[in-house]
Amino acid sequence: YADNPNHSDIATSLNNIGLIFKDIGNYDRALQFLEKSYEIEKKVYADNLNHPTIAISLYNIAMVYDNKGDYNKALEYYEKSYKIDKNIYVDNPNHPCFTN
Repeated sequence: YADNPNHSDIATSLNNIGLIFKDIGNYDRALQFLEKSYEIEKKVYADNLNHPTIAISLYNIAMVYDNKGDYNKALEYYEKSYKIDKNIYVDNPNHPCFTN
């Protein structure tokens, strides 16, 4: 993807690396990868920023802030993710995104 560094596959790889860093407790490094993934996804889905992939990225970033104990930042990102999901699934309030 040298000719297209903003490809969705690059974003997916960065996201996956970020999640591994989260899992091993290196939260600052995780955020670097997850935020870079999110920036690419915003370009990929510029015509539809309410895309489920954007919501997932925001959720993943929120989880890292949650794990870091930065609950205000976590809440900010969880709310952004929820808002997108709510817009996507407005006609299906029983979607698994909204039930536990």
